[in-house]
Amino acid sequence: MRYLLATSLCVFFTACNSLFYQGDHKPHRPPESVNIQCERERIQSNDGTQLQTMVCPPAQKSTAVVIQFHGNAQNMYSHYRFLSWLIPEGYTLATFDYRGYGESEGESSRAGIYADARAYIKHIRKKFADDTRIFYGQSLGGAVMMRALIDEGLHDDEIYIFEGTFASYREVARGVLARRWFLWPFQYLAYVLVSDSYSAKDQLAAFANYTVLVIHGDSDPVVAYKEGQALAQKMQKPLWTVVGGKHIDAWFVEHGRLRSELLQRLAAIRATRPSR
Repeated sequence: MRYLLATSLCVFFTACNSLFYQGDHKPHRPPESVNIQCERERIQSNDGTQLQTMVCPPAQKSTAVVIQFHGNAQNMYSHYRFLSWLIPEGYTLATFDYRGYGESEGESSRAGIYADARAYIKHIRKKFADDTRIFYGQSLGGAVMMRALIDEGLHDDEIYIFEGTFASYREVARGVLARRWFLWPFQYLAYVLVSDSYSAKDQLAAFANYTVLVIHGDSDPVVAYKEGQALAQKMQKPLWTVVGGKHIDAWFVEHGRLRSELLQRLAAIRATRPSR
């Protein structure tokens, strides 16, 4: 048990900030393998790092573009499947890989991924300037996206969705420690050893006057439900609780029962906007 404790602490604290980034370079299941046709494009981050992006349009006329910022593991070839069900509903799905993930260059770091996010936001706003843009951040991607959006500037004509995410890297790290009985006494070391650089925890009120959906499963074993509650409260938005939902599985709970509700909510929001 002492060996297990020492090993766990060593693994967690030796690279406590880098553990947020667990990307790989595997092909997983490319969209073409499931008959989804996508276009790829390389863009540059601010330091010249080449990033791989992907756009998957619907067969019919697109009604809007959903811009995915994915979670911390694997790469976009696994994460696109969380939202690919929107494509047959008339939505274009756009996504990309941070540095160190998939076919993007470089090594992952907090500062580097923040820069990648800002570069991608600039790119997507230019590429889809005449489309309804729906930014969708999941898990780590939500934390990355919210700070980058604040610094790039929020837009009245955009929609922002955050699912299973958090605002403070320190708080979510502390929560991981607190959920394991043998690490519980060490949970507050997260405040010392985990950085909150490039987090949006003190700027969440910036979203108060914009269109935002905050979604969180009340049984999430990865990012605690209370993180979603805190996020919604500080953004001054209602929390869409997925009863029985685990980590970023809102659209798969009970065989996709909630998908129609998201489509209805998006349609209602867009009905109040001037047509593009």
